[in-house]
Amino acid sequence: MARLAGVGKGTVYLHWASKLELFATVLIRDVARIVVDQLAALRADPAEIRLHRTMRGLFLLVVHHPLARAFYTGDTELLGAAPAAPREFREPRSGRIYQETPQTRQAAASSCGRVLYADCTE
Repeated sequence: MARLAGVGKGTVYLHWASKLELFATVLIRDVARIVVDQLAALRADPAEIRLHRTMRGLFLLVVHHPLARAFYTGDTELLGAAPAAPREFREPRSGRIYQETPQTRQAAASSCGRVLYADCTE
């Protein structure tokens, strides 16, 4: 990050105490941009409040924000290796337990992308 900004590491750490704090700041800025864009879409077309349109719009916004997309899909190439304990989810109907991992997030994002992009022929 310091190299890309053309400053020394020390300069970066004058503003942020750790890499995690810097990452959180950048991620919060990215999420704030997504929220602003989503609100603009709602103001432009009130029908965007409908669940299927909101989810489609949110998906497209995340896809177009590289950091948010990397965070959602668990892209360790962009985010770095930050192993976290996988979360578990119980499927309501069957009771089956699923673990969230970078691979399952990537697979879900991939299949959602195919479905949603097929609908995005505007």
